[in-house]
Amino acid sequence: MVACGRALEELGKAGKHRQAVAQGIVNYLYDHFRSAESGEPSCVLARCFQTSSYASMPLDYRYAADRLLDFTLTDRRMRCLALLATRGDRPVWNDVATSIAHQAIPLPSVEVVSRAPMIARLLEQLGVPIERLVTPTQDVGFVMEESDESFNVFHVPQALASPFIPAQESFVEPFGVQSVVGMGGLLADGEFFAVILFTRVAVTREVAELFRELALSVKAALLPFDSNHVFSGSQLL
Repeated sequence: MVACGRALEELGKAGKHRQAVAQGIVNYLYDHFRSAESGEPSCVLARCFQTSSYASMPLDYRYAADRLLDFTLTDRRMRCLALLATRGDRPVWNDVATSIAHQAIPLPSVEVVSRAPMIARLLEQLGVPIERLVTPTQDVGFVMEESDESFNVFHVPQALASPFIPAQESFVEPFGVQSVVGMGGLLADGEFFAVILFTRVAVTREVAELFRELALSVKAALLPFDSNHVFSGSQLL
């Protein structure tokens, strides 16, 4: 875990923006977490998200969020969970642009977030109050508090039939997802980040707890980039 943490921190020195570093992080985890016997990747899918206001996201992300909204957006400060990077077994899982339902997930209210079981559970286990997440502010991100310096772990030991993991018939069952483990926290600009791994091996609570330390390394890698250097390749209005 020490070696892994150092490798993740080094990735922050190579990228030009947060999205590129995030892609390096999920690539590293997917490529290096493997079965000692078969050499097969232990992850079916690895993803990195961060919160962003609707107004701060590139056009393609805004269009993705619009497709998931069932109302006309009037407040461009609405929070979204933006997919920064993705890596998985299928080619379609290796491009953010093809992740139509997950590229930008709108978080307009506590009620809407509560109806998304995995997101609600993720925030609960990572210690992020939903109320703070969805409340529009004039600032880019959250108001940092002393308690925000903690880094927590999201863990679902048995993904099959779990009420917290959707797409059971289309994803969990056919791809043999055994567990889900994630890590996250808050960045210096107040945005929340999370790395989520869907694994084909069972992950115990003891192993999942080790990811708490890796969250610090992920933050260190993402830290050099401010809110003006998050996304790449798309224009803002």
